[in-house]
Amino acid sequence: PASLFPLVHSLCDGTRWLCGSAVARITLPLLPSDCIMGLRLIGFLRTSAIRRCILEHDSRPLVFRGRNTKPWLLQYTAKASLHDANFIHRYSDGDIDLPIQSITNHILDKLEKFGDKRSVICARTGEYHTFAQVKDLALRFGQGLKNLGFQKGDVVAVISPNYIGYFSIILGTQAAGGTLAPISYSLTPGEIMYQVINSQARYIVCPRHVFEKLKPLVIQSKLSTRFILIDGNEAGELAVDMLMKSPPINPVHIDPVDDVALLPHSSGTTGNPKGVMLTHYNLFANLMQISHDEVTSLRESEGDHQEVMICIVPTSHIYGIMLHYVAMHCGAMLVEIDKYHPESYIKTLRQFKPTKLHMVPALFHMITSHPEDIKDCFVDLHSAFSAGASLGPTAIERFLKKVGHDVIIMELYGMTEASPGITKSQPKALKYGSIGRTLPNTLIKVIDIETKKIVPPMERGELCAKGPQVMKGYFNNEEATRSTIDEDGWLHTGDIVYCDEEGHFFIVDRLKELIKVKGLQVAPTELEDLIRKIPDVLDVGVVAVPDEYAGELPKAFVVRKSESLTEKVVADFVAANVAKYKQLKGGVTFIDAIPRNNNGKILRRVLKEMATSMDKTMR
Repeated sequence: PASLFPLVHSLCDGTRWLCGSAVARITLPLLPSDCIMGLRLIGFLRTSAIRRCILEHDSRPLVFRGRNTKPWLLQYTAKASLHDANFIHRYSDGDIDLPIQSITNHILDKLEKFGDKRSVICARTGEYHTFAQVKDLALRFGQGLKNLGFQKGDVVAVISPNYIGYFSIILGTQAAGGTLAPISYSLTPGEIMYQVINSQARYIVCPRHVFEKLKPLVIQSKLSTRFILIDGNEAGELAVDMLMKSPPINPVHIDPVDDVALLPHSSGTTGNPKGVMLTHYNLFANLMQISHDEVTSLRESEGDHQEVMICIVPTSHIYGIMLHYVAMHCGAMLVEIDKYHPESYIKTLRQFKPTKLHMVPALFHMITSHPEDIKDCFVDLHSAFSAGASLGPTAIERFLKKVGHDVIIMELYGMTEASPGITKSQPKALKYGSIGRTLPNTLIKVIDIETKKIVPPMERGELCAKGPQVMKGYFNNEEATRSTIDEDGWLHTGDIVYCDEEGHFFIVDRLKELIKVKGLQVAPTELEDLIRKIPDVLDVGVVAVPDEYAGELPKAFVVRKSESLTEKVVADFVAANVAKYKQLKGGVTFIDAIPRNNNGKILRRVLKEMATSMDKTMR
């Protein structure tokens, strides 16, 4: 283009340079994605005001946006060899068109389209909101926030079980230009306050009984955070219903690439929970990726047809939030379950006859082990979906037998840091036991753990991903961001996988330390820090032990000062301070010393081997 004044210089290390004037869009057909290992915007000359840099592969536009019109300088690195290019995995049918758009505007348009159809319905009471009502309540809630002095970029934390107004709070916060920080309802008050403080939340939306536990902690922490109660209002406190009586807001202008829509917390590959900055474009892109015609089993609502889905996954989890986005996108009716109990879940299945199920492996196991014949629950079911942990072919076989007819079983692999999807089973190319193939507009490489070099199919290594769904970074934590996303933009997942010759991925191990209990993250270091507070504890190491129902459970190996410290004292202390799913259900074992390497790092592999050996001995 005339606006591009190229200076291309090839260095012996493969570095290329391009220099030109700042423009909104430039097309670089000479840079196909197969020739690019990494892309980095060095900076606008004499300024560091960089707002946006996105690469869309295969001659699609490279987009820059800056606060001024200074010249720019672009550096990219050519691939070391065609060998590496051949082993970078991508969607088999080519990329899809992903316009730069905010998730909020997209969903508001969809809500307008589906209008008076039922959108969200409470499984317990039968109360429901139509798509039009979801939109109306969202825009009114957004204006209610603005009336309180809410500013663009402010954070609203929500601590609540699933309920039919939850998504309107999410959408309304985003329409007002804010960021929503979903916090698990099952956490202890101390754990909740950690995330409230870490996210710098200006408002907390929660039920009355949570408010009563948190208010003393907010006062003690000297925070100016205000409460908005879901179930009525306390003297001097705000209420969701009150805010939703405001006139509808005119949604504020959003920069989809820069503005953060969600701030869920994740432990990443290690350590304590960190705020994950997911932009509007991250979420929109991932919604489009997992909803692509060749990837999804859902049909858009039209005429008398409407998909029916059950939301038992907590809306505080990225899986639950994305499930809501999917339902709004395709016009599905979403049945909200506020509290899980096996029999009430079966009752809900029987009453609403879902067409598609979204579950975690623990729910598949619950259904397959149910003593009764429950085939009548699944008469309309055409597909089931699992995420949070690998399901495995045996569990799939048992589930299909329990359902009583052919059902498409799909798995999605991802992490909060990827909005969450990275790979997904494709209905026309299923391979049970696999976590699926690469999503559209996503690149995946599998690298050797030691050398960091790309490995070919059938060889094991760490899965690394790149795409528009990858997070902006961890909130106020550049060090953690750099350790998770490398300088070439690859997200390091910490999961050990291999890819077969047909492009299906299989998880074989976990490099990262996280424990997955029913799909929920438990950071060993968090439990270790807590257990060290017990006076008679000298040292501790926590690892995952396998469990048929939960997938994994935390187990603590403890070095004690005296024999007066018992397993029960340790387990009870942990139970009193953490959410139920983090408790030491895998047991407590006393040992003489925690195995560590020369740098003092716990050798968790050795502890896992000890746990396995103990389990075999007990049998």
